[in-house]
Amino acid sequence: GTTYPVVIKLEPTELGFKQNFIHIMNSSANKPDARIEVRANIIQGDLIVIPNYVDFGRTSNGVPFKDTTVSIQNNSSNPITLTRKFIAGDTLSFSINNPSQIVLQPNQTDLVNVRFYPPTAGRKIGFFVVQSNYALAPELFVPLTGIAGDQPSITADMLTIDF
Repeated sequence: GTTYPVVIKLEPTELGFKQNFIHIMNSSANKPDARIEVRANIIQGDLIVIPNYVDFGRTSNGVPFKDTTVSIQNNSSNPITLTRKFIAGDTLSFSINNPSQIVLQPNQTDLVNVRFYPPTAGRKIGFFVVQSNYALAPELFVPLTGIAGDQPSITADMLTIDF
């Protein structure tokens, strides 16, 4: 019947998506251990990516792929060069339509089509990465997830991250 508060402090040193897990190990036999996902997307108002997370849901034989549009906005008064746009993680299941370098003028938006087209069943995880010459946000991340296939599948994530 005792409750212990846990304070989680976020002190980012750089912009972009941050993710980790808090594990609470339980010694009692009638309750499982707890695993809490902790995530944050630290953005600067001058260069932003919308949305900051994409869950494509589930594909099927009838709907083998899903698309979404990600916008990269320059809200500053200076041009920003997007030096590179690419997929990290599961590069077979996720792709983008325009990875070329572009200079975003003030108040200009670059639209990127991100496609989830998995070749195999199961849970897929990737990241859409934007690199730029903007000193406050040289690299921004958009986490991508989706489940492929009509049949049930079992996937497992790491249970412990030891830094």
